[in-house]
Amino acid sequence: EPSAFAETILAEIIDRYTAGRAAGQPAEDGEARALAAVFARVVRNSIARRELRPLVGLAIDCRQLDLLDLAVGAAESPTEATQLLAYAKDCCLGPGLGHGSSTAFRRDALLRLSSLLQQQPAPDAVLIAECLLAAEQPVELARVLSELLRDGHAGLAAQIAFNVEADAPQGFCGAVLAQLPQEQPAAFVRAILDGTLPGQLRLEFLARANHGDAQILERTRAALSAQASLHQQALACAAGIMQAGTAGDGFQRTGTDFVAHASNWAKFSATAGLGAVHRGQGARGRALLAAYLPGTGTGGSAYSEGGALLALGLMQTSRSAETVAYLQEQLQAAQSEVLQHGACLGLGAASAGTHSSTTADALRAVLFADSATAGEAAALGLGLAMLGSGPAALAEELHQYARETQHERV
Repeated sequence: EPSAFAETILAEIIDRYTAGRAAGQPAEDGEARALAAVFARVVRNSIARRELRPLVGLAIDCRQLDLLDLAVGAAESPTEATQLLAYAKDCCLGPGLGHGSSTAFRRDALLRLSSLLQQQPAPDAVLIAECLLAAEQPVELARVLSELLRDGHAGLAAQIAFNVEADAPQGFCGAVLAQLPQEQPAAFVRAILDGTLPGQLRLEFLARANHGDAQILERTRAALSAQASLHQQALACAAGIMQAGTAGDGFQRTGTDFVAHASNWAKFSATAGLGAVHRGQGARGRALLAAYLPGTGTGGSAYSEGGALLALGLMQTSRSAETVAYLQEQLQAAQSEVLQHGACLGLGAASAGTHSSTTADALRAVLFADSATAGEAAALGLGLAMLGSGPAALAEELHQYARETQHERV
């Protein structure tokens, strides 16, 4: 039985070896070679004692995928091998491998895990899909879905599609959709990945389980000053949050017409709140907002029209090219800064995570026009549209503009 002193020394050796490997230090000097020799002995002892789970953790921490192959190869059964690979996936997605140079290793490790999983007698398709999603491999993920559909595992393919739709950005889902066939049974999976079916299911559930009490809003409105714009703004936000996704817009459409009696930015927020309330009804968005959208409404207020453009973007849970195109047209045609503000925010919400260069160019044009009201919204919309893309040139451009502009809000 090793002493506590020996265990402490061994732990220190492993920590120093791991730190050197993570930093990419070459094993050229005598100390590094000595650390490597001790570590190799630890690996042999781990395999001999069947301490495979700690060995998997060391393989990830030390950036040595060959140790991962050793650990999986030493497993006594396919079930144990799959459990080890699942643990390795959790290690890869931990906070220690999320930034800097380790991002490339994480992608390589996840791809190795996917390959090892597919070599098992009974591959875990859900785990494979999780690895491919985390490694940002939409083409490979589409191949896995196509194989499941071809082999008659439509239910499993649907489960994976629901997981991907919930966790992946729009751009990734769009790339997977581009690789899937149009015909059945892939059409059902496509309806999941583009957000249509999940949006319908969420809407049905929230509408059925809605316990929002409109009387609370009515009593709150009665207690607040009707002339105070700040009070109106707060009440508009409260109404949208209380009924978000439930389609319960009774308060906004009461006989007293809350939107009509609101003023300026409170009118904007009240109209935009309809988008939160009707979240998931993007296909009916323009019909639901017909009374407020530019060119179709009767009020003619730039604030309600701008709020309606934001509401239209908030309604989208599916990937609607038609809605994005409409918002781009409204942004180009807008003469009012308030309309531009709403169109930028709506376009960003509808395009979140798509990494669309067309959307980015339209928002950049508004941002660099140096308008405080429209520029603020354009910056937020641009961030939403390019969410997770990480282009260094765009980041530097925005950083430079932030230093040069005189508008604090931008």
